[in-house]
Amino acid sequence: MEMKPVNPNTDKLSERIILGVRKAVRKMIEERAAIDEVVMIGDGEEGFKYVPAKELLETLRKEEENAEKQSDE
Repeated sequence: MEMKPVNPNTDKLSERIILGVRKAVRKMIEERAAIDEVVMIGDGEEGFKYVPAKELLETLRKEEENAEKQSDE
């Protein structure tokens, strides 16, 4: 059963919050990459691992490029 938001602006607010969190995380990764630090990420199996921020940033850039290519098609 799908629940509809009581307030129609809830969806827009949720989208704005998610976008803001994504921007903040991206900024944090960029800052960590600039000083050669690592970040902790979830491994998808209820655990976590440490990854060099530069590697994670490169992965994010590639994913963004792929998403842009798919949206252009």
